[in-house]
Amino acid sequence: MREITFHPPSRWGPTRQAVTLGLVLSLAVGAVTAPEAWAANLYVATTGSDAGPNNCQTLASPCKTITHALTQAVSGDVINVAAGLYDTPGNGETFPLALKDGVAILGDIANPATRTISAPATTRVFSNDGTSPLSAATRLAGFTLTHDATDSSNQVFHFDVADQILSPRIDHNLFPSSSGASETGIFAVDASTSAGTFTPTIENNTFTNMWAPIWVSVSGFGGADTYSPTINANTFTSCDYPIGYSISTSAEGTVGGSVTGNTSTGTTGNDIYIDFNSDYTPGLVFNPTISGNTFSSADDNVWISCDFSFHTGNVSFTPTIANNSLTSTAGSNINVFNLTVNSGTGNVTVAPTVANNTMVAAVNNFYLDGYYWYEDGNVSVSPTITGNTMSGTSDTAVFFSLAYMSVSTASEQNIISPTVTSNTITSPGGDGVYLFLSNLSNGRFVSDMTIAGNTITSPAVDGVSVELSYFSDGTGLDWNLTIANNTITNAGNNGIFLSESTMSYSGTGKFDFVVEGNTITSPGTDGIGGYPVYSFYSENQTDVTVLLRGNTVTEAGSDGVWLYFSDQTSNTLDARITDNVITGSGQDGLELYSADLGANGILVACNTITGNDGDGIYQSSQSDPPADYGGGDRSSPGNNVLVGNGDGSTTFDFTNAHSLTAKAENNWWGDTDPSDQVSGPVDYDPALGAAPTVTFTATLVDAVATDVAPVGPSVGDTFLYTATIGPSTSSCGDLALTFTAPIPGNASVVPGSVTTTQGTVLGSNPVSVNIGVIPVGGGPVTVTWQVVANSGTQLISQGTVSGTRSGNTATDDPDTPPSSDPTVTNFLVLQPGTVQFAAATANVAENAGTVTLTVTRTGGSTGAITVNYASANGTASSPGDYTAVSGQLTWADGDTSNRQIVVPIVNDALVEGNETFTVTLTDLPGNGYVGTPSTATVTILDDDTAEPIPTLSEWLLLVLAGLLLVAGVGLLRRRRLVAAALVGCLAVGAGWVGAAPAGKGDSNKPKQKVTTVGTVARVSVTGNTVTIALADGTQLAVPKQALAVKDLRSQPQRPHLEGLDKADRLVAKSQAKAERQAARAQRRAERQAMTPEERAQQQRQHRLERVQQKANRRVGHVDPVALLTKGTPVTVSLVRDRDGQLRKVRIEVYASEEQAREEVAHRQAAKAAKEQARAKH
Repeated sequence: MREITFHPPSRWGPTRQAVTLGLVLSLAVGAVTAPEAWAANLYVATTGSDAGPNNCQTLASPCKTITHALTQAVSGDVINVAAGLYDTPGNGETFPLALKDGVAILGDIANPATRTISAPATTRVFSNDGTSPLSAATRLAGFTLTHDATDSSNQVFHFDVADQILSPRIDHNLFPSSSGASETGIFAVDASTSAGTFTPTIENNTFTNMWAPIWVSVSGFGGADTYSPTINANTFTSCDYPIGYSISTSAEGTVGGSVTGNTSTGTTGNDIYIDFNSDYTPGLVFNPTISGNTFSSADDNVWISCDFSFHTGNVSFTPTIANNSLTSTAGSNINVFNLTVNSGTGNVTVAPTVANNTMVAAVNNFYLDGYYWYEDGNVSVSPTITGNTMSGTSDTAVFFSLAYMSVSTASEQNIISPTVTSNTITSPGGDGVYLFLSNLSNGRFVSDMTIAGNTITSPAVDGVSVELSYFSDGTGLDWNLTIANNTITNAGNNGIFLSESTMSYSGTGKFDFVVEGNTITSPGTDGIGGYPVYSFYSENQTDVTVLLRGNTVTEAGSDGVWLYFSDQTSNTLDARITDNVITGSGQDGLELYSADLGANGILVACNTITGNDGDGIYQSSQSDPPADYGGGDRSSPGNNVLVGNGDGSTTFDFTNAHSLTAKAENNWWGDTDPSDQVSGPVDYDPALGAAPTVTFTATLVDAVATDVAPVGPSVGDTFLYTATIGPSTSSCGDLALTFTAPIPGNASVVPGSVTTTQGTVLGSNPVSVNIGVIPVGGGPVTVTWQVVANSGTQLISQGTVSGTRSGNTATDDPDTPPSSDPTVTNFLVLQPGTVQFAAATANVAENAGTVTLTVTRTGGSTGAITVNYASANGTASSPGDYTAVSGQLTWADGDTSNRQIVVPIVNDALVEGNETFTVTLTDLPGNGYVGTPSTATVTILDDDTAEPIPTLSEWLLLVLAGLLLVAGVGLLRRRRLVAAALVGCLAVGAGWVGAAPAGKGDSNKPKQKVTTVGTVARVSVTGNTVTIALADGTQLAVPKQALAVKDLRSQPQRPHLEGLDKADRLVAKSQAKAERQAARAQRRAERQAMTPEERAQQQRQHRLERVQQKANRRVGHVDPVALLTKGTPVTVSLVRDRDGQLRKVRIEVYASEEQAREEVAHRQAAKAAKEQARAKH
């Protein structure tokens, strides 16, 4: 057995100093902060008394009224209210009560019906005038709040928002209406010209039969108020208007906050009522978040009225309504009613976000209508409606209508940019999506309208309908309208209907109109129909682009596509109808009208039009020449497929009703002589001899290798692949492309390495990229990715580019010819050798400063080698015992010289015995260069001595000082300052004497304690002596009375921190600390919610449990030998007195040796931390 000789210091100084300092500081803090810092519990009961100097601070002598308790409470106090009725007639309460800053009034959160606060019918229950702040610590919880009479129309809570911050918490209360007619639960109103703040938390309350449970009123007194309540997890039953916002004339400031997780049922009015009629406002922002609620109403779920007339500053209306379940049995889910902006100054933004809601409505799922007139500033109306599930409507699902819109000057803008994307709309009684704009005037017209990715099933009218008309007197146009990638099925009328007409303005402009990638099945009339440009732009110069491409229309009741173009003589028109698939229409596949287009024309190319009952293409007889179907003046590629349309007698694949010849060259008619398939003057010669094909180029170049080791291509190398697609040489119109490349089985893709210069990366195995549309002559697009060779002697990677045109897929295989395959062959099998520690163990004195570990390379030297190294804690821990190290060691090709790792050792003053840590070598991913031994174990030889411990008399004086300090704290909490000061002086004196330096002599020698971790080899008992042998050869002979054994096998294992670097250890410890703090906070909250009787019962139970646990732990006094069986992991602590005599042997039994070492390491680390803290002081 190893023996250690101690050289004790002369006195027990640091501990005495720390104890004395702690006593002095504790008393000083108590004196300075008294009385408020020492929060008190106050008690109220209907059986109590307010007479005399009752400060309500004892459970045995509670106050009678909440009114009196509030006069006694200061910030930080908790008023605990016992069960009963607290009213005026029976209990003598004085109403209205008022919340007090920092004071919590607690009833029974679990059963608030047992504590009722009831005011007379003509009086509010609580009323705060806003002249005093209410911090977040102010709370009212666990009550039933009501009025005495059944006909009260008063408010339960009233808050005047003046010049203070009001942030109380009102939670877990019941608000049963006494009348069911006009009672208001919580009402806040602007009450002064100063700027105030209303940011309460209103949560987990239940409101029943109330007219307006929560109502925020922003009036026009002046001052930029902030209203941002948190309204969370409340329940509203049979209320008229559960949550209301009323913003009135001249109001200013911000109205925000959150409405989350609430539930309403049986609402007779609106679940959320927003009366935003703030004309004359000098500036206002409305931006609350309404999310995660479940609302059910007989009227509109969310009703919004906006009137910003005569405003004198900027106005922003940007609420977020997301992830709600909205059901309206007789109204709309969201109704923005009569948006009005008239004769104001400043910019106006109306941009609500409606996202990811489940919406069931009787009328509309989303409705917005309104107008504005003579605005001196920009006006933007740009709602975003995305990701919603909509059903049940008798009218249009998404309805957006603005009429009579005008700014006052030429420099201002009309910005209209609704976005409707990714919604699922089922069986609306009107249109799926309807956008209507009419009578815009003055300023510049700006729009980026998008209707994309929606799924619309069985609309009674149109799937999507867009109508734009009567834009006049503007100074320019910058308009983009995109209808793309929608799926529309079984529309009662048109799949998509377009009407743009009668637009004029001065100057120049741009109008881009794209209908792309939509799938339309079985519409009642036309698949796509309307007037994309009709009778407008007659007084201006506009660049107009109309692209109808990549759509699929199947089994339309009337025409697949019906379009009318006109009045474009002063504009530049680029109209293209390309790459569409139109089949099975009840009438014509494509019916086209055009008039007064001037020098402009329409290109019809690369469409597949087959199996329609009427004409495949019908060209009307208008004043303009026919469109270009091939061979005309648009460099016409033709390449349409016109097969199987009409009956061959009255309807044909192509009918030209115009007197001028229609150019229709280079199309496929099913054969080379389509003379019997056309009607009217049609120039079809030359005709294609087969269906058109898509042609484009794609090149996949050889991979570029990044050598790892050894030199030359080999396992572990990274290979960069590059694919170049384009430029497009498609004989048709724009081409939509995808790219795929499978990954060889002996390779893996480097995460995040797939890139593209256009489009979206869809996946990495196989590499998959949606490139999107490359216009004719566009590109090239470059796709790159990297793979790591894992095995084998070669890599072969192939890529395929797919182009979609007219419903057909054509491919270009860049692996042909084979010479272009990016193939790497003949991996070199070389001998790089291995690296390892020169020795598996090393010893270092604690005061040596550093330890040096040597790493060698043997068995080969070909190629470069890099390995990682990192230290890990054992019984020694970083940073207390050593400084953690990590990094890389690198050898060049042919280099076999040794490398060294230097680890700093910390020389502390702690008695902790010899301790160990490890340093380990590891490979980079895919390599195998690390040999044996890969881990070196370092033992730090301890050179420290123990500090003596206090004598019994010193401990008794310190305990006395602590008891006096507790008594002083109790007196402080009761505001008895003089008595607290006297007791505090006694506490400091006792602490100073107990901590005074001891004299010299043998009593000042420290105890000696050595702890060893090991495994029991055998145990024997002879008389009164227990002989214990450990697996490492240590043997002990111990008297039974000096042996104590503790069973810790069921003790939870401490968090494993070894192997983590300093930052990760700090994070792990911080997380553990945060979890402990959260648990303590939860226990405090549960305790505060208890009645005094429940808390007393809990204390008794805890005392019994501690006594039982202490008894259970005294295993060593029962049968210490029975626990020490062969193979048992233990820690053995030898405790010697100041003269070196063995006094006690403590043995702790663990489930594993790892658990034992972790426990010892944890205790030593804690001890080191205390010593470091002591040294600092």
